[in-house]
Amino acid sequence: MTSTPKALLAATLLLALAACEQAPREEEPAPAAETQEPAPAEPSENPLLTRYLTPFQTPPFHRLEAAHFLPALEQAIEEHSERISTITGDDDPAGFANTIVALERANNELERVTRVLVGLITVSDDPELHEIAPEFSARQADYEHSVLFNRELFDRVTSVHDQIDTQAEDPEQQRLIELTHQRFVHAGAEADDQAQQRVREINARLAELGQRLDAALREERADTDLLIEDETQLEGLPETLVNLAARSARERGHPTGWVFTLHEHNLQPFLAHFPEREQRQAMFEAWIEPYASGTEWAELAHETAQLRAERAELLGFDSHLDYRLAGSTIDSSEQLRELLDALSAAASNRIADEMDQVQALAEADGLSGDIEPWDWWYYRERLRESEIGQTDAELRDWFTLEQVRDGAFALANRLWGLSFHVRTDLPLWYTDVETWEVRDSLGEHLGVIYLDYLHREGKRAGNWTFVHRPSHRDDDERVTPVVANAANFPRAAAGLPSLLSAGEVETLFRQFGRALHELLSDTDYPTTAASALPADFAEFMGRLVQRWALQPEVLRMYAYHHETGGMITDEAIEGLGRDQRLLSAIESMQQVAAIELDLALHDVGAGEVPEIAEAIESVHERLGLPASVSAHFHGGGPADLFAAHQPASHEVLWALVLASDAFAAFEEATVLDRNLAEQLKDEILVPGNTRAPMESWRAFRDRDPQIEHLLNTRGLGD
Repeated sequence: MTSTPKALLAATLLLALAACEQAPREEEPAPAAETQEPAPAEPSENPLLTRYLTPFQTPPFHRLEAAHFLPALEQAIEEHSERISTITGDDDPAGFANTIVALERANNELERVTRVLVGLITVSDDPELHEIAPEFSARQADYEHSVLFNRELFDRVTSVHDQIDTQAEDPEQQRLIELTHQRFVHAGAEADDQAQQRVREINARLAELGQRLDAALREERADTDLLIEDETQLEGLPETLVNLAARSARERGHPTGWVFTLHEHNLQPFLAHFPEREQRQAMFEAWIEPYASGTEWAELAHETAQLRAERAELLGFDSHLDYRLAGSTIDSSEQLRELLDALSAAASNRIADEMDQVQALAEADGLSGDIEPWDWWYYRERLRESEIGQTDAELRDWFTLEQVRDGAFALANRLWGLSFHVRTDLPLWYTDVETWEVRDSLGEHLGVIYLDYLHREGKRAGNWTFVHRPSHRDDDERVTPVVANAANFPRAAAGLPSLLSAGEVETLFRQFGRALHELLSDTDYPTTAASALPADFAEFMGRLVQRWALQPEVLRMYAYHHETGGMITDEAIEGLGRDQRLLSAIESMQQVAAIELDLALHDVGAGEVPEIAEAIESVHERLGLPASVSAHFHGGGPADLFAAHQPASHEVLWALVLASDAFAAFEEATVLDRNLAEQLKDEILVPGNTRAPMESWRAFRDRDPQIEHLLNTRGLGD
């Protein structure tokens, strides 16, 4: 999940709820597994309406039913409305305690109910839960507008903000005042009644479009499965991919054969390993078909971009990009353009040489003419195997899921003294979810982390971190966080361990880093916790921890061959190091193309938004890219531009700049330097969102971030 500034009434959770409906839901079946059945609840019982009586007051997932959520929402809204009336009806002048803190505490119950539903929707295939989600979201969104557009309430917030120097007793209180006022302004509290009404209409339509975009993408791709019945066509494919295809075939009613689908965790390995070019072309073209002019998805996407531009204009911004950058750690669209120019210039110096490498492999394979988009993954993988000296399957042998998880734990222990203790007494939403208690270096309870790593039907695609309860204080007592890491790693055949690719290893560490940020933040209010950071800075910590995953010193802590028990070899470690820079110029330009596509659609005024197919073609021509270098290849493709469940491409790029610069500090010292790790914790992790994120950054690095470290990481530096 994307962490964005926490909006009043859990507005980020509203966005997350919409995103859960927008994000492609996996239809690829997983092996049958028994889900944990919730205990039957009496009609009068609703566990959401009472204090949780579970260890650490984690949500009672085992007792929750879809029927609980709407009644709980209505009660939470009623209680919240009463609290707002108390705030606006207070005869005393507006102050920090009776307005800002009162507003923050008023959100508790409403946020608690929302967080539980949003968290469950991303991991559950319960049709009843998904059925009530749109009504829940619409009801909460309508109520949220009534609060954010409450002029009496906004006047009191503004009054406190105008007196911030005398109202705030410490920097965190000052930050809370600033963030609270910013939320109202960013939502449109300063707009006139007519503009506010139109913003309401736009937001409601955008929520509907988000759900329809998801449905359109799934429908347009649903019938494109490739059935293979000749086993000889599978020769040379990784065992994990063959096993996945066999399960897909059985679940789709085929008694024999193997089925490949357009789902991300299936398609990209297929394109990287399947040798028959015509089949790769057919699958690739089916994957990009929704982006063609005139498709339902393309029309819905165009309307979405137009409405985003109109809303930005109503709220006083030049474009949706400027609207989104407000509150981020990138200062302006001009700074973003400078970043793109620097990356493009560095990559363009090497892209021709890299294209020659890939083209030579294709020609050696008998291909005449330039490689096409559907060839990119296949020949990249062939070059990767040649450069690394090991196949994907051979590398997976070093990375069992359990060992990689333990490696992440060991890293946190080495850097910050954290310990992880498995718990079997906490409620789960699925039987193979793990729960761990996290303790600090003194053995004190820090929080709880849920690990839901394996793919299953009904689970949202991709990987994410979700905060069920943010770190904060209630009457001076610390309320510890409850976080979850989720992914879609492949299930192993019966009796065998789940083996991860190097990319999946980095994914696990990245999401673990996101969780660590929340676990280690120590703040007084939910709005100043790490989970409320801007999306780019929240992504930064995950990208930083990811940098440790494949470092030699860390690999030797956890990478042991699952059959022989031997430690990972120096040759494998060196190969993984080379892989970090392999074709980095091409992949950097793919990243630039994806961001430029985002800007083409979102850095324009109302009435100037191009059709998506036109924008894709324009970006490709303007950048002068060969056919095999495309915005389609970055992340999940253009669909990512309309899925709010993840950071935007430009936010990921900025997070990578920050992470590369921060990790350079460790490279200049030692990779596992405990003193430097403590400084990182004190200046960035513990403060969370209690001060402007770039203040925390400068406290750690004593300067602004520099892109040179990212370029050096990719081998693109001078």
